[in-house]
Amino acid sequence: MTALYLLEPESPGAAWAPFTGVRPIAELRAGIWRIRERWEAAAGNDATAILGFHTEGFSEGDEPPVRLPATIEGPALIGAAWFAPSGAPIAAGPTIRRLTRREETVGWVVPQGERWTGPHENGPALEIAGLPLHGTYDLLTALESLLPTDCADFLLAPRDEVPEGSLVLGDPTHLVCLGAQVEPGVVFDLRQGAVVVDQGAEIRNGTRLEGPT
Repeated sequence: MTALYLLEPESPGAAWAPFTGVRPIAELRAGIWRIRERWEAAAGNDATAILGFHTEGFSEGDEPPVRLPATIEGPALIGAAWFAPSGAPIAAGPTIRRLTRREETVGWVVPQGERWTGPHENGPALEIAGLPLHGTYDLLTALESLLPTDCADFLLAPRDEVPEGSLVLGDPTHLVCLGAQVEPGVVFDLRQGAVVVDQGAEIRNGTRLEGPT
C-alpha cells in the first residue's frame, strides 16, 4: 500500500494568517472538504502524517500526526498542503515521479525502493485536477470553484425529506438534509446549486439559503 503524506509550506508567513503556526494548512477546508481529505480521496488512502515545522504538536483527535519533515521511504505519495485536488483518483504510471498543475509541482511519487528527501523538480510528471492555494484568500476562491461539485456529490446519498413548512425554489431533490433541525418558513433557493444541511445544524424561521452551499 502506498503511504500518503501531506507536506506543509516551509514558512507559511503572513499569506496564511491567521492560521500560521496555529493550524496545518492541510486541515483547512477548500470547499466542503479539508485539503487532507481531498488528497485522501485522490490517493484512495488515509494520510499517514502531516509534515511541517509551523504546527508541530497540533492535535484535534481526528487528524494524522504532525511530524517534522524527514526522509520518506517508498512506496509513498507526498502531496502539497497548498494544493486542493479535485478528488479524482490519481493514476500514476510506473515512470511518474511528480504531480503537477499547470507546470507547478504539487506532489511527489516515490516508488518501492526509492526515497524522498524533499521537494524537487526531477522526473516525469502527471497533470492532475485541482486548485493551487497561495494564501488564506484562496480558500474563498476554492469555495467558488469546488463547492458546486462538492454539494452535488451528496445528491446520491440518503437524506431526510424536505422539512415541513419549507419554501423550495428549484428542484427539491437538490436539498440534502442530514438530520438537521429546520423550522417552518425557511427558504431554500436551489436554482443555482444544491444546499447541504449537515447533522446538528439548526435553521430558524426567516432564514434564506441559496445554493450552492
